[in-house]
Amino acid sequence: MKKSYLLSNLITIMTISVANGQAIEVIKVNHDDFPASNGFSFAYAGYGAPGAGNVTVNESITQFSEMSSNEGVDDSFVFKLTGDTSATDEAFVTPNDYTYSGFGIANDANLLTPLPTSDLSQYTLDIALKAGGLLDGKTQTSGLVDIRFYAPDGTLQPDDADFDQDIIFTARYSNSVFAGTDYIENQFRLNETYEVRQGSLENFQNHLAAINYASIIVEMNNAVGDFGFDAENTVLVDNLILTNSTPPPPPAEAPVVEINFDTNPRSWGGSYYAFAGPNANDVGNLGRTDAVILDSVSNSTVQVNCLDTTPWAGADPLNGGGYLGFAGVAAVEVQHAVFPSSLPEDYKLVFDAKSSGFLEVPGGKMLVSLLAPDDTLLPADANDARDLLVRFRIANDNGFGNGFSLPETYQTLAYNLGDVQVDSGSLEQFEQFKDQISVVEFALEGVSNSVNTGFDADNCIYMDNLQILHLTDPGPDFQIPEIISIVPNPNTPDQISLTFQSIPGHRYQLLATDHLTEDFLEISDLLATEQEEVFNIPLVERQFFKVEDLGVPVVE
Repeated sequence: MKKSYLLSNLITIMTISVANGQAIEVIKVNHDDFPASNGFSFAYAGYGAPGAGNVTVNESITQFSEMSSNEGVDDSFVFKLTGDTSATDEAFVTPNDYTYSGFGIANDANLLTPLPTSDLSQYTLDIALKAGGLLDGKTQTSGLVDIRFYAPDGTLQPDDADFDQDIIFTARYSNSVFAGTDYIENQFRLNETYEVRQGSLENFQNHLAAINYASIIVEMNNAVGDFGFDAENTVLVDNLILTNSTPPPPPAEAPVVEINFDTNPRSWGGSYYAFAGPNANDVGNLGRTDAVILDSVSNSTVQVNCLDTTPWAGADPLNGGGYLGFAGVAAVEVQHAVFPSSLPEDYKLVFDAKSSGFLEVPGGKMLVSLLAPDDTLLPADANDARDLLVRFRIANDNGFGNGFSLPETYQTLAYNLGDVQVDSGSLEQFEQFKDQISVVEFALEGVSNSVNTGFDADNCIYMDNLQILHLTDPGPDFQIPEIISIVPNPNTPDQISLTFQSIPGHRYQLLATDHLTEDFLEISDLLATEQEEVFNIPLVERQFFKVEDLGVPVVE
């Protein structure tokens, strides 16, 4: 899980393996004793013109970057971007479908030693960020990070015609970092949810030894709505540090909500909605179907929702490829008080998804809505519909992009709810009324266009194994119990005392066999309270023993 606290600006890369569990800095840039090898900044803006698609107005922003001597963490040097968006608001021609703007800073760093491992879970990235020019009432803005690894030209085969460094792997961490009016130090592990933007993880694994530098690009992509349309907008990036360290033990995961369409069916569901634009024919003409079927591929029951676009055959309703989409919903009624925590970061969403029938792989989004009985929220409304406490949206770029792809084979997707968007309701309502939640609704959305979808009835999206897991402290790690001694019990004839190392709070099982070729059978178990425990057992002529650590028992 991500965490945020305070820091300052820097890029350098050094590689050392972790010794004795200690964290080793692998990349470091602080613009003081560890300067970047290169750095640059950029800014962009645009809007969606009805009937014309996206229009960029990057020229409406004047931006420059500099090395500031006294504005970094601890008054150190810092890489600073200043953006003048005074002309941008007027450049957004109205009416429009959407507007966007963002600021970015990139820092390059040479590797001091080869990267030690291709296991992304072994790396932690720290970045300190500060923002100026935020609108009144705003204390922070969110952004994304791209980490791009390079190797010498010709590392990838076949070689290209240029002499530029080869991009081995670029990972994007969307909505992962925050910049505040004071410095916020952001930290996350590289194996957390990311999108491959360039190259591949396979390239990273195969060409790890050839990688010689990296670029860390911080992009504050929510300028519209967070920053003012003026000349006061600043982004400061400091103390970028990539650390090689052993990841902590994973949290314990307890399902609080589950739909698998087999043993845990949905309470209800169906085709939820369809949308299209710009200049689409009536979306209501499109046939939408819902079914719960036995999938021969996964050999389990799944939900499938399909979109029939044949009414649009022979027409070009979306001007050659504008967007269209549709969704299926699966809802489950739950008992009150199934959510033990009010913190979204204490929950993980996991689900399986795929598509079929599309001409190209569509994008996907997932929405999770937590609902309470009508009039839980006051003042009471005039309808009898359930009240929406909060809705989480899995999507990139503030909802305009897709959160993930939907290939034709199932992929398992997992997201910490503390890292995703809240687009309806509020976390405050979730905290106040979490014990009143009566329905959890999952909506899988497929997003494509008229060209990639095809005018037919076989455009389908599938979902299965929907879970919300509660994450808790894992407690002490499992360990292989070491048997310290097996001796006669001095107090009880015909018994022996088997002493072994233990972890307080773990349950242990003693198994025995009268011959090594036979199966071990359980003969006793106990809940450990000390670092050493004793099994007192009957003495037999020939017996072999083993002790198993069963971990921390679940409290019902």
